[in-house]
Amino acid sequence: MMHAGRNVNRGTIDTTSAAGQFGRYKKEEKKEVRQANVRESESIRQIIEVWKTFDSSEITKGWSIKMREPYNKLLERIKHINYSANDVEKFSIMLIGFQDERDFEFKAGLFLSALINNGKDRNYVIHIANLEKEVACFGYLNTKNISINGDIGQFFAFNMIEGEITVNGSAKGVMAQGIKGGTIIIKRHVLVSKLIFNSVGVGDDMQGGDIQVYGNVYGIVGLRMSGGEIYVGGVFQQLGSEFRGGRIYNMGEWIYPKQ
Repeated sequence: MMHAGRNVNRGTIDTTSAAGQFGRYKKEEKKEVRQANVRESESIRQIIEVWKTFDSSEITKGWSIKMREPYNKLLERIKHINYSANDVEKFSIMLIGFQDERDFEFKAGLFLSALINNGKDRNYVIHIANLEKEVACFGYLNTKNISINGDIGQFFAFNMIEGEITVNGSAKGVMAQGIKGGTIIIKRHVLVSKLIFNSVGVGDDMQGGDIQVYGNVYGIVGLRMSGGEIYVGGVFQQLGSEFRGGRIYNMGEWIYPKQ
């Protein structure tokens, strides 16, 4: 269970006070990662070939984000590639060279999700702190253990099944919607994304697993939640409605449902 500092009052905050709370936190300082230092193996070469020919327009077609069909197509195309967790880590560093592509944010996140879930290893490390753009749709249907160095973007860990994802930074936008199991650890805060929607939610439609946010949540916690546990170490904007089950803790105290 998380413990917050004594100088933060328990409970919810309104939008104006939230602005003050979050204004103090600066974006994580970027550490230089030289793409040229990443040696391209045959496995990485094949991964890049799939990347170059993957049509990501299906993800953002229409008025909603669509992940399942593009994700399934990716799985079909990468299942014959023999790659390791180290290859995936190197590829995440190489993403800095693809940022000018259309829909890069969505393409990068879903692509990494497919690589990791399809991979033979259990543990993965991803480096995205050096990217100028968000990595969205990451952790879709996740089943592995992942350490993320940098901030993660919108639509993070949707329908996560199992495993553990640690974000050594902040998350943005709506995250962990429909999570069924596993553990998510956010070392900093859950903030507003500038990508598409400016809403923030943690654990919408959550069915199981647990979510730990060490810092603040500038949004709604546990909307339509039916199972699992959410821990918020700092302040949050409001509790979600239509609560059906599970537990929510704030600063080490069980706050919802009422005991």
